[in-house]
Amino acid sequence: HDVTGTTTLVDNADSLAWGINRVLQNPVQARQMAANAYDRVLNVFNWHTIAEQTADVYRRVWSEYMASDWV
Repeated sequence: HDVTGTTTLVDNADSLAWGINRVLQNPVQARQMAANAYDRVLNVFNWHTIAEQTADVYRRVWSEYMASDWV
Protein backbone atom coordinates (compact mmCIF):
# COMPACT_ATOMS: atom_id res chain seq x y z
CA HIS A 1 0.00 0.00 0.00
CA ASP A 2 1.31 3.41 -1.05
CA VAL A 3 4.58 1.90 -2.34
CA THR A 4 3.63 0.77 -5.83
CA GLY A 5 0.01 1.91 -5.69
CA THR A 6 -2.86 2.71 -3.38
CA THR A 7 -4.88 -0.24 -2.13
CA THR A 8 -8.66 0.01 -1.85
CA LEU A 9 -11.35 -2.36 -0.67
CA VAL A 10 -12.91 -4.79 -3.15
CA ASP A 11 -16.49 -4.09 -4.27
CA ASN A 12 -16.50 -0.77 -2.41
CA ALA A 13 -17.11 2.32 -4.55
CA ASP A 14 -16.42 4.67 -1.64
CA SER A 15 -13.05 3.06 -1.05
CA LEU A 16 -12.20 3.28 -4.74
CA ALA A 17 -13.20 6.95 -4.81
CA TRP A 18 -11.05 7.55 -1.75
CA GLY A 19 -8.07 5.89 -3.44
CA ILE A 20 -8.48 7.86 -6.65
CA ASN A 21 -8.79 11.14 -4.74
CA ARG A 22 -5.77 10.27 -2.60
CA VAL A 23 -3.62 9.75 -5.69
CA LEU A 24 -4.94 12.83 -7.49
CA GLN A 25 -4.33 15.02 -4.43
CA ASN A 26 -0.74 13.79 -4.03
CA PRO A 27 0.91 14.01 -7.48
CA VAL A 28 4.46 13.78 -6.11
CA GLN A 29 3.64 10.59 -4.21
CA ALA A 30 1.71 9.29 -7.25
CA ARG A 31 4.78 9.75 -9.46
CA GLN A 32 6.96 7.98 -6.88
CA MET A 33 4.54 5.06 -6.68
CA ALA A 34 4.47 4.86 -10.49
CA ALA A 35 8.28 4.82 -10.57
CA ASN A 36 8.37 2.12 -7.88
CA ALA A 37 5.82 0.03 -9.79
CA TYR A 38 7.78 0.39 -13.04
CA ASP A 39 10.99 -0.67 -11.28
CA ARG A 40 9.18 -3.70 -9.86
CA VAL A 41 7.93 -4.68 -13.32
CA LEU A 42 11.45 -4.44 -14.73
CA ASN A 43 13.13 -6.34 -11.90
CA VAL A 44 10.52 -8.80 -10.62
CA PHE A 45 7.98 -9.41 -13.37
CA ASN A 46 10.33 -9.88 -16.29
CA TRP A 47 10.71 -12.99 -18.44
CA HIS A 48 14.18 -13.85 -17.13
CA THR A 49 12.98 -13.86 -13.52
CA ILE A 50 9.78 -15.71 -14.37
CA ALA A 51 11.74 -18.35 -16.32
CA GLU A 52 14.17 -18.83 -13.41
CA GLN A 53 11.30 -19.19 -10.94
CA THR A 54 9.57 -21.71 -13.23
CA ALA A 55 12.78 -23.72 -13.62
CA ASP A 56 13.23 -23.68 -9.82
CA VAL A 57 9.74 -25.14 -9.38
CA TYR A 58 10.45 -27.90 -11.90
CA ARG A 59 13.79 -28.69 -10.20
CA ARG A 60 12.12 -28.83 -6.78
CA VAL A 61 9.30 -31.07 -8.01
CA TRP A 62 11.78 -33.39 -9.75
CA SER A 63 13.95 -33.55 -6.64
CA GLU A 64 10.97 -34.37 -4.44
CA TYR A 65 9.82 -37.00 -6.93
CA MET A 66 13.25 -38.63 -7.02
CA ALA A 67 13.34 -38.72 -3.20
CA SER A 68 9.86 -40.24 -2.95
CA ASP A 69 8.72 -43.88 -2.99
CA TRP A 70 7.14 -43.28 -6.42
CA VAL A 71 10.44 -43.70 -8.27
